[in-house]
Amino acid sequence: MPSCRSSFSDCNRCRRLTAVANGVMIFVLTTRILAF
Repeated sequence: MPSCRSSFSDCNRCRRLTAVANGVMIFVLTTRILAF
């Protein structure tokens, strides 16, 4: 993950991607738990 000092836009993009990845992972985990 690039540092915020090198590029602000890259930092924002990485943060958004990390948030989306976390949301997808939580969604998959909850659906699996509910499926069982």
